[in-house]
Amino acid sequence: MKTVDPQRQQLEQAVGHFILDLGMIEATMIQALAVLTSVPLTHAHFLLNKTAGGAKADLLKEAAIAKGIDLKATDLRDALGTIHNIMNFRNQLVHDAIGFYSDTQRWVRGKGTPDGDKVFGKKFEIDPTELYGLSEKAWAAIKVIGVEILQKHGGFTYKP
Repeated sequence: MKTVDPQRQQLEQAVGHFILDLGMIEATMIQALAVLTSVPLTHAHFLLNKTAGGAKADLLKEAAIAKGIDLKATDLRDALGTIHNIMNFRNQLVHDAIGFYSDTQRWVRGKGTPDGDKVFGKKFEIDPTELYGLSEKAWAAIKVIGVEILQKHGGFTYKP
């Protein structure tokens, strides 16, 4: 029977959790973009999918400004900044090579071989705690978008 590396298992669970949270960010942003631009959800979804990583938050920011929402008077500016940073991190996580660095006994990401098995040059440790922290920030940003755009401008209701 194959032994399971507990550190790798922790990292895989954190990455899986983070990916699910990214899905919620995207779904919330699609709904918010549809509300702000008065386009059907399918059009908002298409537009957001054609927009790169961190620029998704910028697109939503511009739509909010065009709708007359004062970003400074709400927490939207910080929430969209958080989403921008999370999406940029997601791009790095997806496009970088990931490997186990024997010197530190840690999982790292960075430039690497085409198959992604070896990481060269500057290495960035992948810390499951950091991923869970990003997930918490993502949910806080989703809540702000939900209140400031979906509830106040889209007629959405929230029932705990």
